[in-house]
Amino acid sequence: MILKNIEMQGFKSFADKIYLDFNSGITAIVGPNGSGKSNISDAIRWVMGEQSIKSLRGSKMEDVIFSGTEKRKALGFAEVTLTLDNSSGIFDIDFPDLQVTRRIYRSGESEYYINKTTCRLKDIHELFMDTGLGRDGYSIIGQGQIDNILSTKSEDRRQIFEEASGISKYKYRKNEAEKKLSQTTENLTRVKDILSELESQLEPLKKQSEKAKKYLVLHEEMKELEINVSVINIDKKREILEKLKEDIEIYENQINDIQTQITENDEKISLMFKESEEIDLKCENCRTEDRSITELIHEHTNNLNLSESDIKHSEDTISRFISEIDDYTKRMAELDSESKSLKDSLLSLTSQNDAFEKSSLELQDSANRAGVDVSEKSKEIEALHSEILKNTTNVQNIENSIENQKILIDNFSSRSDIIKQELNQKESDINNTANQLNKLEKDTAEKENNINDLKNKINQLEEKYGSKNVELQKEVSFKNKNNIKLGQITSKQKMLIDMERDLEGYSRGVKNIIKSYQQKKLSGITIHGPLSQLIKVDKKYITAVETALGNTAQNIVTDTPEDAKTAIKYLKQNNLGRATFLPISTIKAKNINNSSAQSYDGYIGTADSLCSCSDIYKPIISSVLSSTVVVDTIDNAVKMGKGCSHRFRIVTLGGDIIQAGGAMTGGSIAKSIGSLSRANEIENLAAEILKVEKIIETSSSKIKTLSVETNDLMDDIKNNNEKLMAYNETLIKLVSDKHHLNDVLNTMSSDKSKLSEELSDLTNKINNISNEISENKTKILSINKIVDELKIKADKEEKTFAELSGKNEKLTRTMLDLSIKKNTILKDIEQTNEKIQRVISEKEQILSSISNRQSEIEKLKNTIEDLRKNKLDFEKNIEKNKKLLLDTRTSLESYIKKRQEIDDKIKSRQASVNNIRETLFNLSGRLAKAQTKYENSETELESIINHLWEEYELTYSDASNRDLTGFDLNSSIKRITELKKEIKSLGNINIDSIEEYKTVSKG
Repeated sequence: MILKNIEMQGFKSFADKIYLDFNSGITAIVGPNGSGKSNISDAIRWVMGEQSIKSLRGSKMEDVIFSGTEKRKALGFAEVTLTLDNSSGIFDIDFPDLQVTRRIYRSGESEYYINKTTCRLKDIHELFMDTGLGRDGYSIIGQGQIDNILSTKSEDRRQIFEEASGISKYKYRKNEAEKKLSQTTENLTRVKDILSELESQLEPLKKQSEKAKKYLVLHEEMKELEINVSVINIDKKREILEKLKEDIEIYENQINDIQTQITENDEKISLMFKESEEIDLKCENCRTEDRSITELIHEHTNNLNLSESDIKHSEDTISRFISEIDDYTKRMAELDSESKSLKDSLLSLTSQNDAFEKSSLELQDSANRAGVDVSEKSKEIEALHSEILKNTTNVQNIENSIENQKILIDNFSSRSDIIKQELNQKESDINNTANQLNKLEKDTAEKENNINDLKNKINQLEEKYGSKNVELQKEVSFKNKNNIKLGQITSKQKMLIDMERDLEGYSRGVKNIIKSYQQKKLSGITIHGPLSQLIKVDKKYITAVETALGNTAQNIVTDTPEDAKTAIKYLKQNNLGRATFLPISTIKAKNINNSSAQSYDGYIGTADSLCSCSDIYKPIISSVLSSTVVVDTIDNAVKMGKGCSHRFRIVTLGGDIIQAGGAMTGGSIAKSIGSLSRANEIENLAAEILKVEKIIETSSSKIKTLSVETNDLMDDIKNNNEKLMAYNETLIKLVSDKHHLNDVLNTMSSDKSKLSEELSDLTNKINNISNEISENKTKILSINKIVDELKIKADKEEKTFAELSGKNEKLTRTMLDLSIKKNTILKDIEQTNEKIQRVISEKEQILSSISNRQSEIEKLKNTIEDLRKNKLDFEKNIEKNKKLLLDTRTSLESYIKKRQEIDDKIKSRQASVNNIRETLFNLSGRLAKAQTKYENSETELESIINHLWEEYELTYSDASNRDLTGFDLNSSIKRITELKKEIKSLGNINIDSIEEYKTVSKG
């Protein structure tokens, strides 16, 4: 035996397929730590059947599969194949080579192969026994294993020696044989116990066998009769179903046509509602445009009033400027008069000066002729007198100048007083105007704040009105939808109540008994009603309970059997059909032990536990439904039936049935309303009607509240818009007055500035002149002192000269006086010239002021012309916008009228739809009745077919092959009843007792 090669793939670190060939000689595998050397020995152990994951250095068997790296995905399986040379025949196989393969998947599944043939792990263990290989072999010695062998107990070492000596295989076979012998002994003991038990059962089995044989004979006869009756009933039911199917198709076609009409009308109504909403949007746009145009008219009106105010202010300013020009013109006349007077004075002074000049020349000539003797003295005296004259002249000039300056000061002071009075008046006017302006500014700011607040309030009211209007429209639409829904629900409820009152879906016999009892035709008995009307079931269990009840739901509950007998007699006498009765006094509750079913998944409870009713009906409900268990799904039902040996009937929530014994019934259930479903549906519809009526009532209250709120909001918006218009008009007047006062204030300030400048100039001039007067007075004192000194000297000289110039004294004095007068006249001429220049200067200033005022007047006239043009434009715009406003309001009225027309059409269309819905309701009632009849017939047909299959395992096609010629249906039904009584009298039947008796007898 030679190890030839090993093949690995996906085992631990060997992700790729690896082949290792072991040639003759010794093969050693070397490598650094972690290179996978030990993984090769683990692979050999594993492929030979090693099951201990600890020996393979792992925690679970899936750890031997390559788990992947950062760059490579994990694999889903691991496989190792070991090839050994069997040319010496050491292995018990007819192949020269032995190839053992083991494969494991990540899901935990394992596969084993010997020479590519599937085998068991046990086969591999037995193959390697006594070869030194395998999981317990000594061919593979791991690290520390020698120490374990030497240090272990002798009993543990014995296993290694037995493996080495080749007896372990026989020991294994011996153990297997001993196990089989022990099992055989146990089986023989059990057989003896069974035989002993069967001997005690032989006599009872004989009686059960005879009873079972009699039952089979009777049952066979009843089977033949029931099959024939079922075939006839199936044929009748199918004829009824065909007729009902045709009626249903007719009703459905009519309903489809009506529903198409309703859909078309609903679509038209929806289009009308949509058109109505579009008109509402247009109305809202018209209202918005109305408000915009109204605001624009207000704005143009405000601008028009402002223009008129500006025109009036400009005209007032022009009038004021014209008045000022008139004042300037008067002043000019005064100045012209003053100038003329000054010129006349100047002309007179010039004439006087010329006369004095001529007299002076004449006197000078006279003095020259007086003599030469006194010339020197005369010169000296003359020099003194000349000096005196000069100083006296200077004093006189200075005094004249002082007088003139005093006159100027008086004039300037008068003018200053006038200017001060004007300034005080201007200051008072400016303060008054400023106070008025401040008050106007406060009033304007207050009005602007009021307008802004009012605009914000209007915007908020409009937004609130818009949202409330949208909410109102939504609420109206919501109420209309709920009204339609209420009509549909009420119609459906009425249909179901009529069906319940007419006992639709019940058999003819049941209908006749209940109606006769209600009409007092059956007296002396007590009928409680059909069973389905006496119980209540939760909605989610209705299908299961209806399926469990089947036709029993139509059974009539009475007090006593006598009541039932009287009702049956009444049906026979009047040929009113058949019915089944459930007397309360005779029917007892059943106690069925189905506790084993409760442990299964999906168990809900017995069918009777899911029903609620009066206590007097509980025994009947228990008798009918306690043997039926309700589960959630068919899968859980199948598991429960199998686990409980099909001892009881199982019904699912979907209506599938597993009968006791194992027969199954299921499939789709027609969407009909059974007797239980109908009562539950009526109750649910009543609750839903109350709910929808409450919603409609709430919606109506909300619509009323919203209507009141929207109307109040519209009134508030209207009132606030009127307030806004009044505020705007007041604001325009305030702004106009403010502009006018600003202009007046600016003019007053300008005049005040000019007067202040003039006053300042006059004050400076007065101060300067006063200073000059003081200086001149000082000069006069100084000159007078000099003159006094000169006069003293002149007196001395004159005394000396008196004698010399007696004659010339008078002449000299005359010449001196003349010279003084001449100088005074010259000074007066000079002052007059100065006054003339001042008048000319003032006239120039007045002319300049007149020119400026005229220029301002021209500008104001141009401004007035522009303002009048703007006024015309504003008036045109106002007229234009008024026309637009009229058109908008006309459009709004037309839209409102159109909306009313559409509302009338919608009401008319809705009335038509309600009539169509009434027709649909009637047809739906007929259809529901037909469907109920169809489904009841279908249920009865299915019940008959199921009975054939459940009882006799026959299909209708198999049963219908019988020859029914001469078959009497009524006598057959009577015979079936007799056979059922005979079978019932036999008691419990054990069919298996026949075969069991034969088996036990032979045993």
